[in-house]
Amino acid sequence: MIIEVRCVIYGKELSPAIIAKLHEAGVKLIVEKSGVFIAYRREGGFPEDRVEKIIESTKSCRIMAYPIHSIQMEVSTHLLLRLTKPIVVAPRSKLTVYATAPISVGIYVVEGNSRKLIDSFGFSPYKYALYGKPASGIVCRFYRTEVFAEPPEPALWEAVTKVRVENSTKEFIEVKNIVYPLLHTDLYVDDEGNAYMELAHLHIRGKGLGTVTLENEPPLSGLKRCPQPFMKLLEKVGKFSMEYGL
Repeated sequence: MIIEVRCVIYGKELSPAIIAKLHEAGVKLIVEKSGVFIAYRREGGFPEDRVEKIIESTKSCRIMAYPIHSIQMEVSTHLLLRLTKPIVVAPRSKLTVYATAPISVGIYVVEGNSRKLIDSFGFSPYKYALYGKPASGIVCRFYRTEVFAEPPEPALWEAVTKVRVENSTKEFIEVKNIVYPLLHTDLYVDDEGNAYMELAHLHIRGKGLGTVTLENEPPLSGLKRCPQPFMKLLEKVGKFSMEYGL
């Protein structure tokens, strides 16, 4: 049985303690060095429940764990956060809230400034939803989250994110959906190994209309930016127009 484990593993080199905590969560990792090679094996996790690789090793080679977005790129590159308790934003006002977003564990081989993603896994099948009309909508990774006034405690399969909400209309507006363009969204870690997702600005332009813009900064100070395996594919233009409801 896979269980949720409160854990600080990200931005850290794989150690017996980290491997043990992942085992508690239902994922078994085996990393063994043999001569000039490192044998890496994983059992459990999603979407592949078994992975084996042989890595050429050097004296300075390390195996690191970083958070990555829990998406299947052939299905979707957007995240739809569904607020379990919608927020009602006053006219012509601004507020800041925190939420949690799903992440997977990314395993990297690292030597100096060179990094290579060799494996990634979540703990259960991903859920998807259609944002918009059937003919023109966007398939999104779907995730339910609470809304917090202060940063919550991160969990193994979650990153904490911060959203600045601005309502420029003259009406009260209810918000229950926030869409992130994940290919442009950075992830971060703190010194303890917790995961965080880039600060976003939700500008409400009308009833059911808004724009999500990434702010190119971490949600909290003192965080370190993680490797982004998708960033080299696209320019950093983080904006999504929500035209089909907030």
